[in-house]
Amino acid sequence: MAKIRKAKATDLASLIELENTLFHPPFSYENLEKEVSDNEFSSVYVVEEGPIFLGFSILWILFEQAQVVQIGVDKAFQNRGYGKSLMKKMIDDAKKNGCEVMSLEVRVSNIPARSFYETFGFRQAALRRLYYRDPVEDGILLWRAL
Repeated sequence: MAKIRKAKATDLASLIELENTLFHPPFSYENLEKEVSDNEFSSVYVVEEGPIFLGFSILWILFEQAQVVQIGVDKAFQNRGYGKSLMKKMIDDAKKNGCEVMSLEVRVSNIPARSFYETFGFRQAALRRLYYRDPVEDGILLWRAL
């Protein structure tokens, strides 16, 4: 049975491996290390089943606002509910910390992710022109009340 827990420094090798397969451009090892160990506003969660690392998410809690920084599930384990479990964990964490709103950015072309976020009540708040690089693309700011 899969479980979700806070990431530890010992998870960094698995985090960076998954980061490099899911995101382009990926976070660097140093950036992920800061998220896990040094950023007081960051909560990094991993979902695992036994020794198998399935996915992770990064949530920033900034006073009354929560920001989904990253969420990803290993392609071999997608569409099995792990992403939903991570998103529910982040929403619950944000609510417990008194957040009133939650936001995130997504590429305009990432229709599967946009549909996923919409199932959690996220709606378009703004278009961010040329927000992404490599390739350059507009981003959509999604927002939901908590």
